[in-house]
Amino acid sequence: MSEQNQECDPYAPIDAWLSYIEKSLDSIKAGIDGVKNGVEGAKNAVVYLKQVKESGYSKPQSVSLSSEQEDTFVVTKPVEASESKKEECFYFQGVAKGTFSKPSPEPEEYSLYRFVKTDGGKALVYVENNPNAVKKFKNNPDAQESACEQENQCPDNPKGIQTLEPGEAVFDGNNKWTITSKVKIRYI
Repeated sequence: MSEQNQECDPYAPIDAWLSYIEKSLDSIKAGIDGVKNGVEGAKNAVVYLKQVKESGYSKPQSVSLSSEQEDTFVVTKPVEASESKKEECFYFQGVAKGTFSKPSPEPEEYSLYRFVKTDGGKALVYVENNPNAVKKFKNNPDAQESACEQENQCPDNPKGIQTLEPGEAVFDGNNKWTITSKVKIRYI
């Protein structure tokens, strides 16, 4: 035998395999942790959907992730003008210089604002919390500027819009509604 072979560690190949296996196990463990987090997120989504179903809301005004646990959903009850009487609601897809026209009696895919008629040609104004409203407000700030007052800046990836305080509008008799006080909103 040569001197060179006698100095080699006879266990070097085994050590290399052990190191490879340990790294593989760490990678598998990280994958399992990711799956566990995904399962927890799915459980939280089920809890959220049950809350929505049990609360009787067909469309909650705000849904946010809890700051304590990123995958925990919180349902916030919508701000309502009156829960005791039947309200006359109508919807608008946009606003131009504080004026709304072409109302829809039902919410549509691109409805941004919900009006709840009050007395004497007046209405309370709410922002619809739907993905299209969030997207339109984020990409086109003018869509909300003349009708809304923001509590915070729109984040890069907003999860929703919450109406903090409804605005007010008056009917001008020509099938147009004009904002008299802006809707106070917060991006989630």
